[in-house]
Amino acid sequence: FEPDSNATADTVIHVHRGYRLNADGSRGAWVGNTTSALQSLIDTEFESKSWSDYSSASFFDAGQLRYLDLSGGAYTADATLYLPSMSVLRMDKFDSVTGLHLVAN
Repeated sequence: FEPDSNATADTVIHVHRGYRLNADGSRGAWVGNTTSALQSLIDTEFESKSWSDYSSASFFDAGQLRYLDLSGGAYTADATLYLPSMSVLRMDKFDSVTGLHLVAN
């Protein structure tokens, strides 16, 4: 695990095999491996942003984005996953995601 040098701890959430990774790369709390569980994490952890937060910016760089990094194992799409503005979903950054399973609703 190597943190993104352009992003701060509050802008990157790393989930590996359903567990959140701590800043030092150790395994943290169980988050889940479904999109509904990931959505709950996003809704709780990513600060709400509006256009006014960016209105004075003349350009954007990686430090202004928020990242959800998924790695390892399989994740089940049991609900629609909504990423807030200025957010990026990165898969396979540290270890391959072996599958994304879709569940009919």
